[in-house]
Amino acid sequence: MIGVSLHSADAIIIVFSVDEIESFEEARRLRDLVMSTKGPDSPIVIVGNKTDLDRKISKEETEAIVLFDWENGYVECSAKLNTNIQDIFKEVLNQSKTNISSISNGNHLSNGSSGSGSPLHMRRRQSLPHVPGYTRAKLQAEKSLPRQILKKNKEAKRKNACKVS
Repeated sequence: MIGVSLHSADAIIIVFSVDEIESFEEARRLRDLVMSTKGPDSPIVIVGNKTDLDRKISKEETEAIVLFDWENGYVECSAKLNTNIQDIFKEVLNQSKTNISSISNGNHLSNGSSGSGSPLHMRRRQSLPHVPGYTRAKLQAEKSLPRQILKKNKEAKRKNACKVS
């Protein structure tokens, strides 16, 4: 099931607990699975969670592995204290932006499905419906439309009622 989910993913966030060494080893295994499924150009962010607890994993060592050896994004956070949560998503965007700029510079990324090296085409995810955009002005105009029609009809009736033949 993970492979199926990865196939349709545009970016990957892998979370581990900084208070469990086994958790980081599982994150390493999952990252390897992502790399074999999606290829090396997928935007991946590794997140060290539970920074509010006693740390059993060195931040410097983990950061060096993720940033320099794996060449992925790295953020530490505490979901409990709500610290650095937005930074995770900013880093996902940074990783994605890096991959998109590679495409625009002529370096084509594999789309993960064919391995042919074809360019990655940005597309709307199929699970999201296409909904036309509405602005506040457009919504207000639609609400006032029936009033405008009624007003025009009343004016037309008044003009017709006053005519002398």
